[in-house]
Amino acid sequence: PIYNVYDVIIEGEVAEKERRLSPESTVDYGSATGRELRELLAPITPEQFLQEYWLRRPLYVKGAPDKFRGLFDRTTFDRAIRRGCERTDLPSFQLNVIRPSGDGDTVTHMQRIAPEDVDRKLVEGLTICVNDISVGDERLTFLARTVREQMSFLGDVWFNCYMSPHGS
Repeated sequence: PIYNVYDVIIEGEVAEKERRLSPESTVDYGSATGRELRELLAPITPEQFLQEYWLRRPLYVKGAPDKFRGLFDRTTFDRAIRRGCERTDLPSFQLNVIRPSGDGDTVTHMQRIAPEDVDRKLVEGLTICVNDISVGDERLTFLARTVREQMSFLGDVWFNCYMSPHGS
C-alpha cells in the first residue's frame, strides 16, 4: 500500500538505507530537529497519523506554496532527476510522464522519460511523476531517514514528486 502525505510517499518495502546516499554526500546527519515528521503532517499530529491513517487509508494534507522553501525547488528537481537516472542500481527511482488514456476515461498510463524530456512534456500539458526522487538529493534522503526514525518504522521511506504545468 502507498500513503500520500504532502507528495511524500511512504512505502512498506524493506531496503538497505545506506544504499540511498550518493558517495559524495556531505549532509550533516546530526542536524535533525526532531520536529520533521510533525512539520510535514501539520495540522495532523504524528500520533493521529499513525493511529488513524498509517496502513489504513490515504492522507492528503494540503500545504502552503512555500511549504518546502529551502528544501526543494526546480533546480533541485533537475539535479535530482539527473542523479537518479544515473543510479541504475536502485530500481525504486523512476522518471515518468503520466498520460491520460485518450478515450475520455480517467485511466492514466505511465511512460518512462529522460531528464531532457521533462520541459517538453510539461509544455504538452502532461504531469511528471518521479518515484523515489530522494535518491538524487542528499537533503531529501536525510529527511526520509529522519521521518523513518521518528516513526520507528523498519521499512523504507522515500519521497515521490509530481510536477504539473501551471493551471492544470
